Amino acid sequence: LAKLKAQTSTDKQRFDCVYFDPPYASELYAPVLAEVVPLLKNRAQIAVEYSETYWQPTQLPDTLEIVKEKRYGSTHLAFLARRQTD
Repeated sequence: LAKLKAQTSTDKQRFDCVYFDPPYASELYAPVLAEVVPLLKNRAQIAVEYSETYWQPTQLPDTLEIVKEKRYGSTHLAFLARRQTD
């Protein structure tokens, strides 16, 4: 992520969409999501695959909000977007 941060100094170099599918039992969700937010364009979305046994999308950084959620058996997808400030 540090390399990506250095390379994404302008909006043209930022991401429109990120798909994040870490090992479910890892503790990568919170730190990676917090680090990814600055790399996103304003209207970008993050799709996060997870198992509710190990992570809940209620554990989001304040800068992200849930746009949509889907469930496929025991697999869940949360679609997140940067929280819009007024």
